[in-house]
Amino acid sequence: MKTVKKLFVCLAALSMMGLIASCSGSGSKQGSSASGSVRTVKNRQDAIKGGASLTPSSFTAEQLPGVPSVGAIPLKRYKIAFSNGDMADSWRAAFYNDMISSLQYLEKTFGIEYLTANSGADSAKQIEDIRSLLAQEPDILIFSPNEAAPLSVVAELCEDVGVPFITVDRSINATIGAGKYIANIESDNYKIGVGMGISIVEALTKKYGEPRGIVAEITGAVGASVSVYRSGGARNVLKDYPNIQIVQVLDGGYDDAMAYTAAQDIFTTNGSRLDLLFCSFDTGAGQASQVASVMGYNNVIYVASNGNSGYLKDYLLPGKSYSVIENPPYFGVIGLEYAIHYLNGNDIPKNILQPQRQFSIETPAKKEALQKIVDLCVKNNDPYVPGAYGYYDVFTTTGPLWDKYYPVNYIEAGGQAWLDKVNPRDPYARWNVK
Repeated sequence: MKTVKKLFVCLAALSMMGLIASCSGSGSKQGSSASGSVRTVKNRQDAIKGGASLTPSSFTAEQLPGVPSVGAIPLKRYKIAFSNGDMADSWRAAFYNDMISSLQYLEKTFGIEYLTANSGADSAKQIEDIRSLLAQEPDILIFSPNEAAPLSVVAELCEDVGVPFITVDRSINATIGAGKYIANIESDNYKIGVGMGISIVEALTKKYGEPRGIVAEITGAVGASVSVYRSGGARNVLKDYPNIQIVQVLDGGYDDAMAYTAAQDIFTTNGSRLDLLFCSFDTGAGQASQVASVMGYNNVIYVASNGNSGYLKDYLLPGKSYSVIENPPYFGVIGLEYAIHYLNGNDIPKNILQPQRQFSIETPAKKEALQKIVDLCVKNNDPYVPGAYGYYDVFTTTGPLWDKYYPVNYIEAGGQAWLDKVNPRDPYARWNVK
């Protein structure tokens, strides 16, 4: 688990390297004037004054829409409860450790009190954990549900005791923005799919001078919503390029061993003609690259998502992969930024998307920036790239193809109804096969 000391060291390194202006908020407005009264369930002491916001100044209003200023400073010594649903893999472990480190920083800097519980992928236990947390009268609950349907009861539990709550990474089956369910914060998985689709078009155009080629896919877990939108988003780009063919699609299950087996099948069946393989999780793409190397297929292009720092170091920086659009597990900064603004008396958006970068090395500036990021990840033992490392202005998700296929995010476009309408009926279909 990262410690507060480690967080300080990390931010200090960033400051020296120019990745953030300073941890004290230089270059951004730190703190905000509340638009209303502070929101607490009991009287709280004033917060310790003079500390720096948890949110680095490398974050801007573009990454944190709907707040009066970037860099929330608590007005009171709030009591914050956090419940985690599961620790099934390294991504979830990084998610949990980051939230705990963020809460520890707020405790040390501002006198915030925090309560935590970890259910270990047991929905019944998570409900009981939350009952126990609510009994201790927190001012707000932040939780990542193990499952959407069973945890919907939390909306009633919070309503009964008057405690607002925010879901992070996953939502529950309740109306976001209604009653005490004030907000949900997630990554944009459809955007990840669109990003992979755009990268496929760019990479094959770079190879052939035009968008054409033979492509295979290793999906995430077939049926999981994150996988549905990642695969579907890619196809909504590729539908306009009839000479890009997806000839084989296999389930990767977000599991490296499954990805390795799938890659063996793909390269046995199509290795001699395959131009590109895309995978919904970059560690799976790394497994596929190892299979290809053993079988002698060393000219395959890889496009992936998530942003595992080991993959960035071993595959993207050396040029073995074309791009990675991230799905960072670090919800501590963004989750607590919005929670503090709310407790300070400000209204916040009900649907919030995690900022995302698309890592690549097609320019010297991007390669240099990625090298600095990877060096920091290695130094600080980060399994994924923290938002505090910045470079959102370098690794952008903008450009002509983004303007064409995803000019605004799905929330602005019409929400879940829009997303369900535009996503392909079969997001895993073979595509343009002749």
